[in-house]
Amino acid sequence: MAEKKKRAKKNEITREKVIQAAFEELRANGTEKWNARTIARRAGCSTMPLFRLFKNMEEIRNEVIARAERVYESYINEGLKESLAYRGAGRAYIRFAREEPQLFKALCVSEEFTKRPFSAIDQTLPGVMSAAEQTGDVCGETAKRLHACMTIFCHGAAVMAASRAPMVPEATFDTLMGDVFRALKEYYKTTPEAGSDITE
Repeated sequence: MAEKKKRAKKNEITREKVIQAAFEELRANGTEKWNARTIARRAGCSTMPLFRLFKNMEEIRNEVIARAERVYESYINEGLKESLAYRGAGRAYIRFAREEPQLFKALCVSEEFTKRPFSAIDQTLPGVMSAAEQTGDVCGETAKRLHACMTIFCHGAAVMAASRAPMVPEATFDTLMGDVFRALKEYYKTTPEAGSDITE
């Protein structure tokens, strides 16, 4: 009979170990069963050290959200380094969803885990908007409208990538994204007033 996994000694459980275990639990299994018990099991301890090291689960959650955000930001910032930075950011968003589906769902699909809209915690937005303005040859409210439309496309593609939905082959995302962007760019160049009702 296999031996049960030994629990870590009290002094072996640190804040960092708990945060990492909580992050890996989210990354592997998502939010549905993310709780003190599953985190403790992954950390190799009982739930008692969690509440000795942290005030409550909310504190652990906030640390995990910050860590997940950093993973997301690394994808987008890498995408912004492409020669076509705005396209690169869109591709990176879809790639993040495909490669980190549980983090994508926790951050970008629902506010249930973060308790905030994603736009309120997305630190990459200024850089992405700057790329949208440069690539789309638009500015101000018109740039916001163009980016909102592209976000709808990229988010839909990302949801399909995260869920492995077969509705549209992933190989065509790049081509379709280019088609949508060129059509929007042409439209907003000739109809700039269309973006006048965009709010923050």
